[in-house]
Amino acid sequence: MNRVKSNIKGLVIYFAIAVVGASISLSSRFVFDDYLSLSYSLSVGLSYLLGMVWGFFMTKAFAFDAKKSGNTSRELIKYSIVAFSALGLTVITASVSLEFFKWYIKNNSEEHTAIKAYMSMPIANKIDKKFVAQIAGIIAGFFVNYFGHRFLTFRTTGAYEKYKNRKSFRKRPANRTY
Repeated sequence: MNRVKSNIKGLVIYFAIAVVGASISLSSRFVFDDYLSLSYSLSVGLSYLLGMVWGFFMTKAFAFDAKKSGNTSRELIKYSIVAFSALGLTVITASVSLEFFKWYIKNNSEEHTAIKAYMSMPIANKIDKKFVAQIAGIIAGFFVNYFGHRFLTFRTTGAYEKYKNRKSFRKRPANRTY
């Protein structure tokens, strides 16, 4: 029962950290896209990286209780592998969602009364399609990040120790002749 409570607590804390990271990502994407005039995909990618840096330290300290693990460099490498996988999924999902959203509204607004009614409302022009698409990307990336960090990044897998032992086993003594 305590393990279940610990897992739920970790998930809730991770989710809170992810919400703040998503806020950093969403707000910085507006700066990159609207003020610096970078492409949408590049803006999503750079904003994700900002949230990623912040998220590493917060996740390490609070979500998975790895504050004093002594493995920060290994955890950072594993965190980066998981985060860059999620980055790819986030950018692809956001970009595809944006294109789909534009296509769907363009091709279906005449057939569907709900879309036609929505498009005639003044609020339709105020809702940022890029924002909605980025939210879809962030949600997709959340799952890769959570499970990757939960089961790989902040868990001692023993892989490094096996590699280290294997490497030291291969060393041959210098004074030995063959």
